[in-house]
Amino acid sequence: MALKITCPHCGRPLRLEEPYPLPGAERQCACGRALSISYPVGLIDTMRKKGAAFEGDLAAPPAPVPRAPSPQAPRTPEAPKASRAPEAPRPERGTSAPTHVDRPRPSSREPTEVVGRDTATDLTPAPAARAAPPPPLRPARKPRPPPPRRSWGRSLIRGFVVLSALVAGTVVAGALAVSGIFWFYSRDLPTVETLGTYRPPTVTVVYDRNQELMGEIYEKRRYVTALADMPDTLKEAFLAAEDAGFYSHGGVDYVGIFRAVVLNTLQGRKAQGASTITQQVARTFLLSSEKTYTRKIREISLAWRIEEAFDKDHILYLYLNQIYLGSGAYGVEAAARVYFGKHVGELTLAEAAMIAGLPQRPSDYSPHRHFEKAKTRQRYVLEQMVDKGFATRAEAGAALEEDVQIVERTNEFLLKAPWFTEQV
Repeated sequence: MALKITCPHCGRPLRLEEPYPLPGAERQCACGRALSISYPVGLIDTMRKKGAAFEGDLAAPPAPVPRAPSPQAPRTPEAPKASRAPEAPRPERGTSAPTHVDRPRPSSREPTEVVGRDTATDLTPAPAARAAPPPPLRPARKPRPPPPRRSWGRSLIRGFVVLSALVAGTVVAGALAVSGIFWFYSRDLPTVETLGTYRPPTVTVVYDRNQELMGEIYEKRRYVTALADMPDTLKEAFLAAEDAGFYSHGGVDYVGIFRAVVLNTLQGRKAQGASTITQQVARTFLLSSEKTYTRKIREISLAWRIEEAFDKDHILYLYLNQIYLGSGAYGVEAAARVYFGKHVGELTLAEAAMIAGLPQRPSDYSPHRHFEKAKTRQRYVLEQMVDKGFATRAEAGAALEEDVQIVERTNEFLLKAPWFTEQV
């Protein structure tokens, strides 16, 4: 049998051949360390019963057996030393490995042999190696520098990166969810191509042979007017009151929508809307006026399509001719005739501002029924025109001081030959 052991200092395997040294015998490792060998309690008796021989059991030391050099370290044979040292005290019961104690380094002239124990049985005799001087001692290791202290800057950067990743993931997930919602509610939207040929029902006007008005026949009082025939003050008043960024956005005011959502959430009701002029065109022409989130989603989808299909001037032309402005007037031309008894091209800044304040609540702000409320809305529109750069402070002040004359509602159809006109 061959016993093997690993040097606790360098980790190299040490091999012991018969006759085995008695406890207390010393062997030198290739690293230059002297090791004192001891055995667990009862191991020597067990090995003797199996036929193993120890140095004290032989009358004469056996001749050394030649061995081939080991790849781990060169070894030299050593004569057995029967009376080298008395048997070391045995370890306490329960230990399972030899105890190794550092000894003073022996002289380099004495032959050394690496010994140990192994639980495996090796019946092949190991060849001997030529004597070689012990390897030089390893240089002392330099002490490792202390690990660098973690700075708060690195921790802050790491936290910022993690937070950014979480925010980015949330944004991507939210964008995917919003896209899915818009796709679901936009599957059966009406086409916007019909807005390219705008021909709404208009007023039928009856004149006598002297070109005197005899009556007007209509279901909705609307006079379609070209955008070029409308004064700039009227168009700017509507833009300032309803959608100041009309010519810059893509059909939807996202900042306005966010502001309206926050305000409605805080008040617990739908206190404010955020519809652009394009969205109002989509709602007026293609959708209903119900106030639901589903209709809002469909309205936004249609606004995108309208912006892609038509230019801004055409969208504004549709809006100013289609919108309801109270007192049975549809469109700005009808409102100019109903409230001021003149054509839209003859409106002053004060009159244009009063008409532009009507779309939000036409019946409540009608100059025929609630002139003071209409005057309040007129002041709001003029202030918005000054803030948005459409008018100067002096022009707005002069418009507020202007005495606006509201004409009474009349029906020429009932005043001049109603039966004849109806027959015609």
